[in-house]
Amino acid sequence: MDYLSIKDDDQLLRAVRAGFVLQGTSLNAWCKAHGIVRRTAEQSLNGENISNNAIALAARIRLAAGLKASDCSRCG
Repeated sequence: MDYLSIKDDDQLLRAVRAGFVLQGTSLNAWCKAHGIVRRTAEQSLNGENISNNAIALAARIRLAAGLKASDCSRCG
């Protein structure tokens, strides 16, 4: 998936959700399959939690959703 400009954290969350939908799943389903609380995932993606672990989680989720590394400057 190629998002040319994800300008803010809310757009990143929407792009991640869209990426999972295109794969026939959802962010919630991915979180359940990986033992991650969905709200924790959302907080890491929308910038509410900026710890190193949250940034790493956001990068992991972003890649699982099919986004490129260049799609998010904050996500590691």
